Amino acid sequence: MKILLCNERFLFRFGVDRVLMILGMYFKKMGHTVIMMGNRLDEKAVQVCTDRFIKVPEAPDYFNSNEFVQGWLSQNWDSLFPSKDTPDIAFVAGWPFYESLSILKEKCGVCIFQDHGAVPLDKMEGGILRTQQKLRKLRRNNLSKTDKIIAVSQFLEESQSMDDAKGTIPTSYVHHGADHMKLGLWSKQGLKLEVSGTLKEAQQLKKQGYKLIFLLGRVEQKTIKIRNRALNFYGRSNRSFVKQNCYCWLKRKISRSRMIS
Repeated sequence: MKILLCNERFLFRFGVDRVLMILGMYFKKMGHTVIMMGNRLDEKAVQVCTDRFIKVPEAPDYFNSNEFVQGWLSQNWDSLFPSKDTPDIAFVAGWPFYESLSILKEKCGVCIFQDHGAVPLDKMEGGILRTQQKLRKLRRNNLSKTDKIIAVSQFLEESQSMDDAKGTIPTSYVHHGADHMKLGLWSKQGLKLEVSGTLKEAQQLKKQGYKLIFLLGRVEQKTIKIRNRALNFYGRSNRSFVKQNCYCWLKRKISRSRMIS
């Protein structure tokens, strides 16, 4: 079977990307042909997960990425996939392929939406808010055009997937596994990553007896990923622990201030 995986990025350090890449790896091990399609990728990381990568050009205006990809895919499908190479099924994880879901279903025969959900809009403003509002509209208008929606949790299925399915297609949920770190898919040597000065500093602090708190994920102002909230949480939840010689890992740098209060 030829399986097409569609997502904006296939970068090993991001959650949704990693889920799709691990799926691709397992599909390959099962004997299927895996094709990935997206705007950006880590070439070294993707090599173990796919047989072919199709790089989709990025839209001149990010806000209209879904419309741009729909047009590009319509114009280039036949050259990308001669009849004998047409995928048998497409798995799509979202932006910028919402407007392309009906095309993928028509061309591949089966289109599955892997639903990772829309984030809360609380305290968002400006361009970020407009983009997230549009994403929700794209979900409402397009998810019901697929064959099935598979959410990553029961809560997400019941709170978003079912509404966007409009009662016309089935929904379900499949939890993520928690054992992917043991797979050892991407090594520093294999990806040829530069040694981080921050990592060296963290290792040195550990040797000196400091306890390190890792705040994983991106740091984004005025969204759900706000480092100040994380710091406040640690301060409130376990002050006796934080009063010890702790440093907080913030994205790619270490807070220089000891959290002593």
